[in-house]
Amino acid sequence: MDDLSMVPTVKLESEMGDKLVVSKGKKAACEEPIKLPEEPSPNGNTAFAWSTVKLESSDGEQFVVSRDAAFMSGVVKSFVKDADESAMDEPIKISNVTGPILAKVLEYCKMHAEKPPSSSSSSSSSDVYVYDYETEKWKETLSRWDREYCKMDQETLIDVVLAANYMDVRDLLVETTKAVADQFKGKSPEEIREQFGIVNDYSPEDEARARQEVSWAFDHFVPDSCKKAGGNASGK
Repeated sequence: MDDLSMVPTVKLESEMGDKLVVSKGKKAACEEPIKLPEEPSPNGNTAFAWSTVKLESSDGEQFVVSRDAAFMSGVVKSFVKDADESAMDEPIKISNVTGPILAKVLEYCKMHAEKPPSSSSSSSSSDVYVYDYETEKWKETLSRWDREYCKMDQETLIDVVLAANYMDVRDLLVETTKAVADQFKGKSPEEIREQFGIVNDYSPEDEARARQEVSWAFDHFVPDSCKKAGGNASGK
């Protein structure tokens, strides 16, 4: 079709398979999506030409994952985009992350890189929002999976937090830091120190002063059981 100006609805598809329907609210006139060329990287190579990416942990363990899963890491995505083609023959070194922890990070990335099942309503060329049952069901599945994923021992959880931060896997960082924060709920400062191996470097006077300064927090947000375990807001 030479003149697309007469087409009320156009389907576009990127090299990575993402689809977009541009519509004026009328029935689609193009049945097959028009594929857009991939944007070249600054060095002249195609940034996302590889279907898989090889990663290597700090202790030498190697992993081959899909491009979509690897690109959940901002660090990996930036490296691939700027790399020469020859550089992709070697694994990308993730220097601060051990093999077992990198495996946990990639487990999350693989799950979240999966595309949700598409339904007939999702391809509708309407400007009005249509509830997509399959997409919402997939979101619920991911949410349940995330909760189970975060049920790991404390040491591993902290290591995954650090790895997610280092690799710039933002969604994973949010989920794991929330899981750590949940471990603080309903516990006194002393219980938290014991659980996380935190040394109390406050003198009794400093701690009493700090409690007094945030007495409003103790009065409104700290359970009575924790106040008894950690002293009252006045440090008495």
